[in-house]
Amino acid sequence: MAKDYASELKGKNIAINAFDTGWIKTEMGDEEASSEPETVIPRMIIGAILKNKSCFILKIM
Repeated sequence: MAKDYASELKGKNIAINAFDTGWIKTEMGDEEASSEPETVIPRMIIGAILKNKSCFILKIM
């Protein structure tokens, strides 16, 4: 879906990002989840503001 949106918006200076955040400790994810929101959200923001046009995976463990 993200690739389709990116194709439709090409040349309009709009970035499309898709994230697989994994299992996050929330009310829905419960306490056994592997990630804290405080560690996932900054990675999402970094990915959204990078000006690199190539596909990348940013994973901090």
